[in-house]
Amino acid sequence: MGPLILKKGLPHFVALLAFIITSVAYFYPQLEGKVVQQGDITVYKGMSKELSDYRTQTGEEVLWTNAMFGGMPAYQISNTAKGNNLRFVDKVYSLFFDRPIGYFIGLMIGFYLLLVLMKVNPWLSMVGAIVFGLSSNHLILFEAGHVTKVRTISYFAPVIAGVLLTFRKQYLMGGLVFALGMGMNIFANHPQMTYYLGISLFIYVLIEAINFIKNQQIGELVKIGVILLGGLLLGLGSSTSSLWTTYEYSKDTMRGESILTKTANTDSSSSSAVDGLAWDYSMQWSNGFMDVVAGMIPGVVGGGSSEHISPTSNTAISMRKKGAKVDRAPMYWGLLPFTSGPVYYGAVFCFLFILGLVVLKGPIKWWLGISTLVILLLSMGKNFEVFNRILFDTLPLYNKFRAPSSITSVTTLLIPLLGLLTLSDILKGVITPSETIKGLKIAAPIMGVITLFFALIGPSMFDFAALGDGRLQQGGWDVSALVADRKALMRTDAFRSFILTAISAGLIWAYSTKKISQLILIAAIGVVALLDVWSVGKRYLGADSFVSPTQNSQSFQLRPVDQQIFTIEGMDAENPAVSKIGRGGYRVLDMSINTFNASTTSYYHNTIGGNHAAKLQRFQDLIDRHISKGNQGVLNMLNTKYFINQQGQLQQNPGAIGTAWFVESIKKVAT
Repeated sequence: MGPLILKKGLPHFVALLAFIITSVAYFYPQLEGKVVQQGDITVYKGMSKELSDYRTQTGEEVLWTNAMFGGMPAYQISNTAKGNNLRFVDKVYSLFFDRPIGYFIGLMIGFYLLLVLMKVNPWLSMVGAIVFGLSSNHLILFEAGHVTKVRTISYFAPVIAGVLLTFRKQYLMGGLVFALGMGMNIFANHPQMTYYLGISLFIYVLIEAINFIKNQQIGELVKIGVILLGGLLLGLGSSTSSLWTTYEYSKDTMRGESILTKTANTDSSSSSAVDGLAWDYSMQWSNGFMDVVAGMIPGVVGGGSSEHISPTSNTAISMRKKGAKVDRAPMYWGLLPFTSGPVYYGAVFCFLFILGLVVLKGPIKWWLGISTLVILLLSMGKNFEVFNRILFDTLPLYNKFRAPSSITSVTTLLIPLLGLLTLSDILKGVITPSETIKGLKIAAPIMGVITLFFALIGPSMFDFAALGDGRLQQGGWDVSALVADRKALMRTDAFRSFILTAISAGLIWAYSTKKISQLILIAAIGVVALLDVWSVGKRYLGADSFVSPTQNSQSFQLRPVDQQIFTIEGMDAENPAVSKIGRGGYRVLDMSINTFNASTTSYYHNTIGGNHAAKLQRFQDLIDRHISKGNQGVLNMLNTKYFINQQGQLQQNPGAIGTAWFVESIKKVAT
């Protein structure tokens, strides 16, 4: 009995070891004490400093902060859920490693669990999980500081596994996995990602429900519905405290109902007069068609807005002639305002996905195919308005979210899942060798034509002009050199994807004709796919992205203007963040930074500005209608005692009326 258990458990132990080794190898600077410079984490540190100081000093949680926007609720910024014991499961899921290593181990474990529960060969599951974990989407999200998003995505796979198992009538296992997965997914605290996953799963449930009804299995369908509903309620219930406060708070934010009456002068991008977010504001980050193609050819639309370039590139040579040395350039020329990099699924996975659409059988293929198409169309937002406007206006809660391009985090899982299920059925013989070869004759040419089109014809088909090229030219960039490099990147990455496709197709053909063994196929596909995503991932998050903690904290270095305020206010020079009279005696309007999209000033002072995804609607109205227009009366009312101008110089405001005042009279107006 012992040897049998050991034999069955060996692949899983090896898989866990492989996940640790791979994650440590990729993120080894973490073990040297270094950290990734993450924009969103910098913002978080600024907005949460007052709260963390209070927690350190008192051991208590506080539900209001004065640090930003004249004051706002704090439970959407920094609040610990001490009573939610799922945090212990979260630590186990990361094998007790800190992020990023722990987060990427979690991504791999979740996907591995899904594949194994779907009866995929453990060795193939291990390979697929590693490649999935290191996909560019996850690396780019982490580099940007979207850590809750990465964590939520890591729990996509268990939720899907629970649903699939339940529909396969493994009621106990399916229900338990779904309930735990849903609880952890919600605990990770990115409701937008959970909602997007729900859209995909709704399509699956609909397809399966139709099949059950056709087969007159109404009783089983009802049982499945009850189990999944129970799991959903358990998952929701485990995080009720955070969900309920979020729901309550949302009513008073830009995502809630309008407060002001819409007029002819109302900005179409304002949330002031609509229920939810305004269409223009919500759809700013909408994929273009070329952004979708970047899923199989990473550099087809330039990669990122700060893309690594070689010293021999046209742009690097041009800038050297002007006396400037650059190793990054604004290569991206798509329809997004800017981007850190493409959501690249991997050429190998894209090819296997297309092959799966051709040869795989059963409802899972239809779910993954239809779901992928729907999600890619949703990611295009305003660039496919005929479809997306209808859903934006009718789908419950959908207009509460922004950045539709972020929905491709779901396809990052769906595309490799279909590809790996296809490869699994080929290995099991469910798809016969003759069916496989017929499928290769269709899938390989499709992928080949797409990649060769962009390699051979693409560079002469597009203008490669980015929306901000005029501004770049004024800033000294040689736009003609940028265009030449954008063309070269499209060509080389398209050829790269073509070669990866050819290798993958050749390996599957060799296995189907019994020229190589199953083990060689799995190992070879794994190596090719891993080298693919590893090399692309390093463009956006590599060892050079890590810095020392001291260097990382430089964003909050004390400025001379901060010290001036501390001196005037009688602050403790040894601990400038703590005032002798408390932090709430004044507010600052800092125009030397991006006032309403940065939180560095909030690290030390209570401010009028700040950065938060869900500002209170009333304060956003004040910004739009008064503060942005320099209404001194409103600034005085908000106790704006100090102004920092664009040059970083301090100006005191004698008109600031303090932290509280008596109202002499009330004037009622019609609107």
